[in-house]
Amino acid sequence: MVMLCYKNGSLTREDIRDRYAEKSWDVFNNLLEQTDPLNGGKLGFYYKEHEILPPLPVGFHRYIVDTLTSGPLAETKERQKDEFDPPSEVRALIEGQFMSMRGHAERCGLPVPPKRIIATGGASSNQAILKTLASVFGCPVYTVQRPDSASLGAALR
Repeated sequence: MVMLCYKNGSLTREDIRDRYAEKSWDVFNNLLEQTDPLNGGKLGFYYKEHEILPPLPVGFHRYIVDTLTSGPLAETKERQKDEFDPPSEVRALIEGQFMSMRGHAERCGLPVPPKRIIATGGASSNQAILKTLASVFGCPVYTVQRPDSASLGAALR
């Protein structure tokens, strides 16, 4: 079992929610569900602060990738973007966070897709976010309905 922890999770999601979703999780979830997986090639990596693992530059990095769904990686062309429309912004944030986690898990030698993910913390109660997590990792996602489940799991391990 491995536990991955990140600095730019909930506070970054709250910032994007406040900017693009009327400060409402219901609106945020509706925007997320309005867009298809892979977001039409719109990718975003959002770091309000220096990330713990892996260390990445601070900033909101948005790209449009032209050949995201097929073709060799060498043929992929991307262009930087200053901002997306609200639904695309929300999906780019969530998918970007999970793609970063998946890439980090692969670099740590974890099997991808894993057999399962156990999600903890505040976002683990958000079904729209959990659905995206399952899609990006390609496995079932489970939650633990107990406070402090991450620290309890670490102690039991």
